[in-house]
Order: sequence, then C-alpha cells, then structure tokens
Amino acid sequence: MGNNITREVARKSVFPDATDLTSAAVSYDQGDLLCLKAGLVQRSTADADTANALGVAVVKVVDGKLAGPYDGLTDVDAAQASGRITGPVYGVVCKFTLTTSDAFNPGDAVYHDVSDPQTVTITQGAGAESVGVFVGPAVASAAAGEQGEVHVGSQVPSGVLSL
Repeated sequence: MGNNITREVARKSVFPDATDLTSAAVSYDQGDLLCLKAGLVQRSTADADTANALGVAVVKVVDGKLAGPYDGLTDVDAAQASGRITGPVYGVVCKFTLTTSDAFNPGDAVYHDVSDPQTVTITQGAGAESVGVFVGPAVASAAAGEQGEVHVGSQVPSGVLSL
C-alpha cells in the first residue's frame, strides 16, 4: 500500500531504530500495523499480538533487510551493508482499509483485522487490544476496499493505548 500516514499529531516511536529488532525471518511493508513479538518488530498475525502493538511501519523490510527505494530493482544486495531500519511510529493519523460491513464512528476504538496487515475492524477479537481510534467521518457500513482514518497508538510498554 505504501505510505498511509495522512497527518502527524504527535509522532513517537518506542523503537526509533529497529535494526537490531529484526531477523532474516521478518518481512513487512510500509503501512503495515506492527507489534513486538518474540523480541522482534513484526506484523501482527493473531489477535493477541496487538497487546504489544507498536504502531505503523514507515519502511519496507524484506528478509530482515531494508528494501531498496526503487520498484523493479533487486532488494538489498547481499554484498551491501543494510541500512538503518526505522522503527514503527504511533501518534500519527493513517488511512487503513475498513473491514467490509463494519460501522465506524469518530472516537471508536479500532482493532487490527489480522487477516490483512493494513485493515482495521471495530470488532474486538479474543485477546485483542485496540491499535487506535477512528477519526474519520462516520461510516454506516464500510464498502469493500473503503478506507478510513485512524489515529494510531502503541500498547508498549504500558499495556494501555498511548496516542
């Protein structure tokens, strides 16, 4: 999806440099919702992962390395030193895909729809924690692919959503 940040409110990061919090098993795209899992910054794949939500990715990482800036080129060359990996940010407003048929109202807590790293829902899954607050105009029933704005927060380190 690319850069989905539409507005900066009070941009923060728990891990401004996530270079040491990645491994060859970690890949994510710019705009994905990320969490701290097994000591690594990575995509949330289960509702319970959101208890350690960190915010939204501002860079693309492939196999633990910063992806190149140009489409069509080979990802980071093995002979080249990998660049610094900027950590996920929160305190920003981002556009996310809304779960089809969900109703969103300004101020609603939103949760990560773990079926897609850039989709949010108003339905709290088992063990899920809020990843932000819906700040767009009211949506009575989200159409397929409809996007809305979310003020993204972090659950780390307090276990309480920080914006």
